[in-house]
Amino acid sequence: MVDQEILTVLKIDLQISTDKMDDYLYRLIQAAKSYIQSEGIKLTRTAGDGMLVEMYAAYLYRRRRE
Repeated sequence: MVDQEILTVLKIDLQISTDKMDDYLYRLIQAAKSYIQSEGIKLTRTAGDGMLVEMYAAYLYRRRRE
């Protein structure tokens, strides 16, 4: 999955319908990728890896909101 596809799934997961948060969400996606890769995991463009990044980005978003 490419970042645009991950962003689409992330917005659905977080129930965000506007584009106002896209820059912030893109940064969360990049942070999620970085954190995952820092653990030694090599990410590919598969749907499974894309969903892993999305789930971690959603976690980061929800953690900051609490």
